[in-house]
Amino acid sequence: MKMRMKVLAASVAALAGALVVSAPNAASAGTGNCARGYFCAWVDANYDGAGATWAGSDSIWPSFIWNEDSSWSNNGIQGPGVPAWVRVYSLNFQQGSQNLCIGPGQKISYNAGANDNGQSHGWYSGC
Repeated sequence: MKMRMKVLAASVAALAGALVVSAPNAASAGTGNCARGYFCAWVDANYDGAGATWAGSDSIWPSFIWNEDSSWSNNGIQGPGVPAWVRVYSLNFQQGSQNLCIGPGQKISYNAGANDNGQSHGWYSGC
């Protein structure tokens, strides 16, 4: 029984490690490519510079992208009842004004009205 538990624990640890290693933590610079199921934002136009990825909503973006966003890509997964549209806000997404609404599969290389104005985002079932 103890041997089974050790094998099970080792298997779980290996699987958890594989999941952590394979999870994307940065957007691909210059390409606009964003991992499936993620929303990505870059500090420069045309998907350049530092980038961030999110699988869910975020009410407070990290400081390097906070009011520094210039291009965006939504690779959300569409399906019945699955929120796949991303709304970018100038403040906490429950209080701020909406800058952009990005549909699944949509990429925006630059938008003058939304440039350097994002602070949070949320996933929704439409715009």
